[in-house]
Amino acid sequence: MAEATLTDYIERARTLFEEKGGRLPDAEALRLLAVAVGMSEQESEQADQLARELTEQARGDLEQGRHEQAAEALLKAVLYSPVRLEPHHTLAQIHYGRWRKSGTSANRLLAIDLCQRALELAPNHEPSTIMLRDLGVGADEGLSWRRAGLIVIVLVSFSLAMTTCVRCIIAPPQAPIGADELDASSPTLGLPRAESP
Repeated sequence: MAEATLTDYIERARTLFEEKGGRLPDAEALRLLAVAVGMSEQESEQADQLARELTEQARGDLEQGRHEQAAEALLKAVLYSPVRLEPHHTLAQIHYGRWRKSGTSANRLLAIDLCQRALELAPNHEPSTIMLRDLGVGADEGLSWRRAGLIVIVLVSFSLAMTTCVRCIIAPPQAPIGADELDASSPTLGLPRAESP
């Protein structure tokens, strides 16, 4: 039973990965997928164990120069257990290397996803920070929506403050028009009289 659930889970996780154009599903999406396939706590522990075994297998594949097999094993490890740092970072290194050789954006984007996930798992993980910089991304750019939100708040606050200031500016007082300057019977309805020549 557990094997069928784990097989169903990994197949759906791969489909989700492919539907996202080769972009890594976030941890919450994978958690919801585990719930959807009815993964029990015991099966979740088995998935984590599989992730450890796949990571170990990938180490051996990398030592033997079998990068394709290592990448496949690491992707499964990341999908089985999105909370392990090593498979995220090692798979990021593989896609980083592919990007450096071929320049394909798909490898770059996946390497960025993996590095950012590694930094979510270990915020001070220096190798992932360095790799992100090499990929042309700041380590905290994954949080750019927060930065954009802060900028919007600052701009709106500044705009409101300026609007309030403009409304509060008092126009310099004008000298009152004296009664002797007004002619109530004038067709100009009380405007100052024109001087006669």
